[in-house]
Amino acid sequence: MIFARFVTMMAVAALFAAPSAAARAPSPGRSCSSFPAPGTIAPAGTQTPAGLVAEYGVLGQRQRPVDQLSPAQLKGLPASGIVMSGIRFLAVTPSGALVYVVPAEHHLTFRLAPDRCLRPAEQAIEHSLRPFLEQEYTHHAVCLLALLYGRATSTCSAAPGTADPLVYGPGNPGFGLVPNGVPRVQLSFMSDPSLYIAVQRNFWVANVVWATGAAPCGLDWLDGWVVLRTVKSCRKIDTD
Repeated sequence: MIFARFVTMMAVAALFAAPSAAARAPSPGRSCSSFPAPGTIAPAGTQTPAGLVAEYGVLGQRQRPVDQLSPAQLKGLPASGIVMSGIRFLAVTPSGALVYVVPAEHHLTFRLAPDRCLRPAEQAIEHSLRPFLEQEYTHHAVCLLALLYGRATSTCSAAPGTADPLVYGPGNPGFGLVPNGVPRVQLSFMSDPSLYIAVQRNFWVANVVWATGAAPCGLDWLDGWVVLRTVKSCRKIDTD
């Protein structure tokens, strides 16, 4: 599935189950408002962290009207301190999804808050995740957000670092982010021919849909014909 993530998916799903009367959260009050939560917006005037601009030049380009999103469209994004002025529109996928890159001050997949601000079920989840959450919160985040028919799918990665180099799903044979200095990519399939795709604004997208519907199995970052990095390698399954 597009933007599947290994961390907290089952835990987050549990959060949205209807709570019983005994499990209702206490009134959060003012004392809970300062604790970080996913999807929160950075104060007005906050600039994209310099380290992210150095890695992804598109984040340093002038923001255009097409780049702008509303806070409601970013709700639930697994990051905190989202820099609204840093959002950039990247491309339209073959399925019609609008893809944006979103920078944030902190990578955060689950709310960090004291027990008094959480339901009992949330408390148990946070207790088990807190060491991981505190560590990831120290990193900036680069997020990909895809909007299709009013619905959003998203993922965020700690940055600087490799962020979503290869994403695919129904109707999307492949797209992804690349850092500065990568002008094109090679996308490989097990049975279909490889594709050579130019990078624009730190982003590539395969604008084809194979009849087989096969998912890509390999990705190389290229400069001319020189392989800068093999991000994912195709490996044939041994049937012997």
